Amino acid sequence: MVTILFFVGLIGNVIGTLAGGSGLLTLPTMLLLGVPTHSAIGANKISSFASTLSAILTVISKKQLSKEEFIPILLIGSIGGMVGGVTASFLTTKALTLIAIILLMFALVLSILGKTNFGERAKLTLNKKVSALLVAIGFYDGLFGPGSGTLFIYVFATEKLTYMKCVLLGRIGVFSTCLGAAIVYISSGYILWYETIFLTIGSILGAQIGMRLVQYISNKVAQLILRGITIILIGQLVLEFLAH
Repeated sequence: MVTILFFVGLIGNVIGTLAGGSGLLTLPTMLLLGVPTHSAIGANKISSFASTLSAILTVISKKQLSKEEFIPILLIGSIGGMVGGVTASFLTTKALTLIAIILLMFALVLSILGKTNFGERAKLTLNKKVSALLVAIGFYDGLFGPGSGTLFIYVFATEKLTYMKCVLLGRIGVFSTCLGAAIVYISSGYILWYETIFLTIGSILGAQIGMRLVQYISNKVAQLILRGITIILIGQLVLEFLAH
């Protein structure tokens, strides 16, 4: 079981770094292996926190992001993630799945209409709209999670940032929300540490591979990858919704 979790974490986080959607593999796999829902979500939060931290340290060491860009995202996202994590116990899995489907379908429509295509801007200027969206995604990520990394990329794409910058900021966003949510899940006693550690090791390696691949992908190819992952995510979540 732990070997499966290691490779699922690795592959999922290569995909997750490039276009979000690591939960597309990790969460369903853990559930299929018999891990309780809240323990599986908590394990994903911890593994995502660790993998995005490793990616962020790489980004900071290469000076690819300024403090003015990533510190506000860290603060906003962590607050949303903590509130979402606390709220999660009050909602059913079916309700959370429906929320995810609606959010991802909305993001996909905006992408097709050209509202969230990548641009050429190299620096983020945080405004009220982006801040509100970051809080909302942080809240959703703390609640459930699948698709949140993809939604972060869509939000930054609305500011016409380059694909590379959207991915880097998206990793910051996922890190911040997972930090807040992971604290809640750990304190609630949901974590199965043996399984979580193997998932986390694979996730860290996957994130590092993804960070090395992202620099070779053009904006146009990235848009196709993002839409493809979004469609797969929606399909998977619809099947989960119908199964409950």
